Amino acid sequence: AGGGGGGDDDGDGADGDGDGGGAVGDAQRAQLQARLDALARQSAYIPLRLTAEERTLLDVLEGALRISEYTDNVDVTSHMYGWGYFSMGVSKKTERMQRECDEFLALLWGLYVATQYKASKTMLDGGAKTEEAFFLRVFEIGRRYKIMNPDKMRTTYGKLIHILQDIVQSRLIRYNVIAPIETVAEFLIKRDALCIFDDVNMIAATRSIGDAASFGSAEARALMVETKRSARAKLLKRFTYGDDVDLRAAFAARAARVKRARKKSQKKKGQQLASDSDDDDGNELGIDALGMGDDDDDGDGDGGGGGGGGKAQAATSSKKKSEACLTKDELELVIDSLTDAQAYLMANRDPVDKMLNYLTTMFSPDDDRTAYQLDIHYGHCGSKLSHKHGTQFHFVQQSLMLWREVQQRMFELWILADKDLLTAQPYRLVNTGQGLNRVQPCPNVSRAMSGILHVVHRRVGANWVGLSVVHLGDRDVPNALFFIDKYTQVPRMLAPLAHVIDECPRLFNDPHRRHMAEQLATDGKDLQRRILRAYFRHGFDGSGDDGGSCVDGRLTSSYNFCCEIEKKPFFPVLQMCGGANFNGEWQNS
Repeated sequence: AGGGGGGDDDGDGADGDGDGGGAVGDAQRAQLQARLDALARQSAYIPLRLTAEERTLLDVLEGALRISEYTDNVDVTSHMYGWGYFSMGVSKKTERMQRECDEFLALLWGLYVATQYKASKTMLDGGAKTEEAFFLRVFEIGRRYKIMNPDKMRTTYGKLIHILQDIVQSRLIRYNVIAPIETVAEFLIKRDALCIFDDVNMIAATRSIGDAASFGSAEARALMVETKRSARAKLLKRFTYGDDVDLRAAFAARAARVKRARKKSQKKKGQQLASDSDDDDGNELGIDALGMGDDDDDGDGDGGGGGGGGKAQAATSSKKKSEACLTKDELELVIDSLTDAQAYLMANRDPVDKMLNYLTTMFSPDDDRTAYQLDIHYGHCGSKLSHKHGTQFHFVQQSLMLWREVQQRMFELWILADKDLLTAQPYRLVNTGQGLNRVQPCPNVSRAMSGILHVVHRRVGANWVGLSVVHLGDRDVPNALFFIDKYTQVPRMLAPLAHVIDECPRLFNDPHRRHMAEQLATDGKDLQRRILRAYFRHGFDGSGDDGGSCVDGRLTSSYNFCCEIEKKPFFPVLQMCGGANFNGEWQNS
């Protein structure tokens, strides 16, 4: 398990050790297959990495969004309650939205023509159809990029979503501008290439490589890099066309037939398929509808598909020999996208894992040492809850477990949030106490969060502490964008804290920083416990939600603690360790 498929780097990996491993070999193969299946399921929600051409379009979109004042001019009201509570001004708002939307689209189109004149020249003569295709692509690129890079577009993404919401709900333009997020699974389905998930080299090839510290030594890291490179080379050899132009054309024709067959079956199923996909979570229909690894079910019937019957048969027989189904660039794009996703999940999940580990190793629910008690009392230091030490320990542990599960499923939640925000579900502009916000129902995200809570409840058993209420579409969390923004704060808060806790023992070994640390604690472990105790007590004291212990209140309490970190006695230690910024990066650079 230590190498993510490292035992397979001298073959396809499916055969295990091969010399009589017996039950051990079967168990290892079952474990690898389970990991492959999990990777395939995740691919239904993992966005595809942007190409060089798409990054050019992204620059154009971001430029237009920075200049536009859409939300400044649209999301305003003449009274404190927001639009829609009285009959006044409704038509006026629609006119203003139309004017601002036309101005933004004209600005976006103009910037594209100015920066990409040759490419846009042919598009200018294409009429409304070309215009629709352009806006569909540009807006999908912006939404996809944000999912993979939550620290980017922090001042422009909300504006983009608000513009698209109004286009969808008020029908401000005559054509559709909302395309589904392009995921890895959808990309592979279009090319009839889901068979790449049958190869265990996918595990090693897509694994994220951390720093040397996570491996114990630079040599171990170098070995993992070599394993990853070897697995990648084997995948490229097995699944790409290379320079065989005929083979490539034959498989392009096969992929087109598969696409036509799928369209025909979808049309036959009609509304049943549509309702199923609405009830389903996001893009999962890609994997389930095709049946992973079932690429041969239409292979026998391909011969009767119109012109080029001989080529079709040649393609089917060649498939069994070479299994080539993608170009080199396409397969590299898929591998890189999956690797990006693994790196993203590792960066978001690891700080939560570290804090969970610190909680369970440095504290115990039965620990009676008064210096390290986690008990909190209502009214003390802003606390809105009263918990004994053992209760607070479980409260913190369960909150961190929940956050970990959310981070693990963040791609799925992003896709579902995008779906909730850009449907015809109407919103209301309401003064929520945090300014004017768009309050909108979030049925898909709500269902997913109920499932996550159920998983954590099952692990915890009967010892759940506090409320299980998830605020969505109300004054606390007005819409799915707010929900996603709250949970992207988790790694921004915990990563600096975890870094500082890791650095504490080194402070006492550094003659230049030791005197500052000795004013706060006797040694590195004592300093770690004091900082963790402050966070586990006052980062989970109910101060984030009018005295409640709901799911969202826990996160807000933790955020409040980080916002007031400069008032803590150990703040100089955070500065010395480089962990004083809890707000991520705001600039594109």
